[in-house]
Amino acid sequence: MMRLFYCFSVFTLLLGVLSPAPVLADTPESALPATDTVYAPPVSAAVSSDAGSEARDRQEPAAFAASPAETVESYSPTLLAGLHLQANSAYLPGLHVAAYDSRILDGSPRLTLGWSTSRLADALGSLGLVEDWVTLTPAWYFRPQKTINPYVELELGYARYAPAAPAFDLIDNDSPVITLSGGSEFALLDGRLRLFADLGFSLLSSSIVYPFQFAIGLNVDILGASVNTPAQGSLAHE
Repeated sequence: MMRLFYCFSVFTLLLGVLSPAPVLADTPESALPATDTVYAPPVSAAVSSDAGSEARDRQEPAAFAASPAETVESYSPTLLAGLHLQANSAYLPGLHVAAYDSRILDGSPRLTLGWSTSRLADALGSLGLVEDWVTLTPAWYFRPQKTINPYVELELGYARYAPAAPAFDLIDNDSPVITLSGGSEFALLDGRLRLFADLGFSLLSSSIVYPFQFAIGLNVDILGASVNTPAQGSLAHE
């Protein structure tokens, strides 16, 4: 009897060791112990990034309004005064003034009033006549914002001389001036100083107006501000 009881005890112990553990998934929810803990899934990085983007979007208009403008253009009329040397029937130094406005076609059209004379050479005794040219010259500048600025111009005016010797009484002492020229202007010191040179052809020739002429000179911006230049004050170089 004792042997039978002993064998039954050993068999029960082995059965408890070798039997598999119960699966939790098969257990009914009603059998699970009650708990006060609420499971909260982690917030994904994408959701957090979207929320941050929305916050930045709400703040962006205020930040943009507070930032200053990057570039401010300054436009104003410009008045130039200068000296030139014109070579036609004689070497004629002269004075001129020019004006243009960068608000009109970006400063391309320009108007120049000039006076060229041989009075200096006559005072030195190198000429036998006193010659004066008065001209009004409209011009078109192709690259007013660049350091090198080519242009074309039509010089319109009147030339007259006063003979200083009887030998000059036999020729006409006046003539209209219509000269088509082309040249280029070179801007220095942010456009405050302009050097120029051009070559022209006279559409009306006479005893004192020869077919070809050449001129060089310089202009100074007497208003002290370069036109067609951004507010930083520098011409575009090229």
